[in-house]
Amino acid sequence: MSRMALNQLNFTLFQGEYEMSTKQLDIRVANLDCEHDAAAIERGLTNFPGLNQLKVYPKAAKVS
Repeated sequence: MSRMALNQLNFTLFQGEYEMSTKQLDIRVANLDCEHDAAAIERGLTNFPGLNQLKVYPKAAKVS
């Protein structure tokens, strides 16, 4: 990214004119097979900055 683009980005963010993008991310988690482990993952990620929604699927070994 050029210096000019960085300066424009900084100015835009400073002015509060930004657009948030959202993406869904599915992560496979090895050895995630019980509700206790799922609850621990959920507690650990609940207040993660920028995270809007969290679902933990222990039987599928997946966090989404």
